[in-house]
Amino acid sequence: MKVNHGAAMIDHPEARAGALHENPVYEDIVEAARIGGLDFSINVTLDNHKRITGVFAGGFEEAHRRGASFLDANVRVEISEADIVVTTNGGFPLDRNLYQAVKGMTVGESTVRKGGVTIIASECRDGVGHPEFRALIEECRSPKEILETVRSPGFFRVD
Repeated sequence: MKVNHGAAMIDHPEARAGALHENPVYEDIVEAARIGGLDFSINVTLDNHKRITGVFAGGFEEAHRRGASFLDANVRVEISEADIVVTTNGGFPLDRNLYQAVKGMTVGESTVRKGGVTIIASECRDGVGHPEFRALIEECRSPKEILETVRSPGFFRVD
């Protein structure tokens, strides 16, 4: 987790939700599954009411790719860049704190024009999140300083 969710991986331009090709986060997870001997998985897709829309079982790589292809064919949409993007992390429990809300922000980031604005709608019932994440925010004076800190060599905190 220290490497997989570290700044070097997350900063990669292909490390985005829904992107499997050349995504270092995804490739790292696949490599770990191979090393661990995972040979079977069951994946499901859900609709917006959390009803199962597909079941994909078998060899873990093939089953996951079939599920991803199903999603691409049935829910992926082409979008244009916009000056203002309003996004969400999908509601409870995915929006329970600011740390988790960042996932919705990254999706918005992929659609907003350079210099545009992304607005995240997130309940954050648990506030900022884990105490380590809160401490990082309190220690830094700006979002830029937070990024510089997490990108510094050797930085790691459990969040």
